[in-house]
Amino acid sequence: GGDRSLIENPARLPQASIVREINSDQAGFIRSINALEVGLTSVDLGAGRAQKDDPIDYAVGIILHVKVGQAIERGQPLFTIHANDQAKVLAAEERLRNAIQFSVEPVKPLPLFYGVVS
Repeated sequence: GGDRSLIENPARLPQASIVREINSDQAGFIRSINALEVGLTSVDLGAGRAQKDDPIDYAVGIILHVKVGQAIERGQPLFTIHANDQAKVLAAEERLRNAIQFSVEPVKPLPLFYGVVS
């Protein structure tokens, strides 16, 4: 285990120098979110390793504010990017916008679980 006190005091964690909120440019419903693309984008920001020896930047990452099936309004937050490099923020914004698909019709939310393994 790690330092459990960080759970009770997350302000002790490293903070990113850039925090950018990505808002929806349209109203509708969230049809799909490409989780692999969101994860790979997070790795590119430095939150994970592309190679086993790559360092991890504990200050960076992505907060996802929406889920499949959710109704959204224009201007509503979709993602928040925490980063330490402006060029990476710009690339991440484009990738994240492409990772989310919208629908004008209501979308059935994904199930919380698909089955029980016994």
